[in-house]
Amino acid sequence: MKRARVAYAGAVHPASEYYGQLQLADGRLVKEQDVVWLPRWNHELSSRLA
Repeated sequence: MKRARVAYAGAVHPASEYYGQLQLADGRLVKEQDVVWLPRWNHELSSRLA
C-alpha cells in the first residue's frame, strides 16, 4: 500500500492509495490531480528545528 502526505483543501493530510484514488485519513476520496504531493516528513530534522 502506498502512503503519502498531501495538501488538500488548505490542510496537510496523510493519504493512501485506494482503487486509483487517494483516501485521506478522514475517509474522503480525492483524485490524485487535486492534491499537492509533499515530501516525506523527516522526524529527525523536525526535532532539530524545535
